[in-house]
Amino acid sequence: MNAETEIEEEKPLDPATEKVRKKLIKFSAVFMGLNMLALMAVLAAIVYKIGGYGDEPVEAVATSASQARVPVEPGFEHILDLPDDTLVLSASEADGRVLLNLRFKDGSKELWLYDLGSGQISGKVKIQ
Repeated sequence: MNAETEIEEEKPLDPATEKVRKKLIKFSAVFMGLNMLALMAVLAAIVYKIGGYGDEPVEAVATSASQARVPVEPGFEHILDLPDDTLVLSASEADGRVLLNLRFKDGSKELWLYDLGSGQISGKVKIQ
């Protein structure tokens, strides 16, 4: 007997075995579908990261770079010499710079921009 004769003589499966075979085919199809969805999710995540969609904007990167030069270890201290009787109305920090809203003893107001990296006043704006 050769292989062709054996294939032709193959008998149909009994109903119980045929039922199990159909269930196995359905299970395989569902399993392959789930694997395809998982693979698509992984590929979408890779494309998202490579495409730069998850990156910070250029301005945020520049901000991080400018803040990198400002020491943040314990004991960090800057001394800013303000005129006598000067009142600090508000202060805010961004990009390694501190903006000070000041009122002097004569009642005039100014905004001072202090650069933490260089330790210098980088700008003054008089408010009238």
